[in-house]
Amino acid sequence: MKRIVIAIGGNYPDQHKKSVYLNSIEKIFTEMGKMIAENDVVITYSGSCNENKPSPTAIMNSYDHVKYTYGYSKDIISLLTRIEVKSYHDSWNDSATKDKLINGNIQEEELGNLKIEKCLEPLDIPEKSAIMTLLSDGYLPLVIGAGFPVIKELQYYKECRGIVNNYSSSSLLGTLIEADEFIIISECSSYSGSISVTDSDCLKSIRFHNLMAMYKNGRFAGSEMDSKIKPMLDFISKGGKKAILMTLNMNTEIVVTL
Repeated sequence: MKRIVIAIGGNYPDQHKKSVYLNSIEKIFTEMGKMIAENDVVITYSGSCNENKPSPTAIMNSYDHVKYTYGYSKDIISLLTRIEVKSYHDSWNDSATKDKLINGNIQEEELGNLKIEKCLEPLDIPEKSAIMTLLSDGYLPLVIGAGFPVIKELQYYKECRGIVNNYSSSSLLGTLIEADEFIIISECSSYSGSISVTDSDCLKSIRFHNLMAMYKNGRFAGSEMDSKIKPMLDFISKGGKKAILMTLNMNTEIVVTL
């Protein structure tokens, strides 16, 4: 039995593509149902829902439909989580934006236009023990909360404004619960415009050091893959055994191992 974290979709502030999740969630559960039933699996989902994304309730209903159709026994439980991040002073280089964030004056439209590299760095997930308890009790945790960053003050947490990359926080969760595999199912239906045919072939099965070299050389800079590969590399570098990137159509684009 393996421990696996599956991150469904991102929550980037400049992501404007219409999601087709409602037509795809059930397909994901159908194709991954056996794997979910036979392993310790956690599913993460961005807390930033909009009209183009299904609600957590819709995801749970889709899973239940597949569960009863195929005779699986594992129940799904949703769990809101917080993501501890660095303080604004440590995370934001733009002094004007930093001041606005600290004073609580930044507007949502301004926040939505910030670049992806401005995402706050996740440090911890306070609810990690609860997630482990659900796993040990045989449940499928659906973790909702990449959109809820907090900062730690003494022994308490304080809500803060900012963006946390769902894939980065999911990668961190995988590290915290000592998962064997980390799977990203992105909102993209294809990466054909992001990588060359040659790169596509080698990425189907690539070693960590080779992918890290490609990443550091800027091979994916500005592409749809750029923001997914770093969390995958982070997961492997911190003890994970395998990281996989899949499209919404369930096509495997990258499989990286040590």
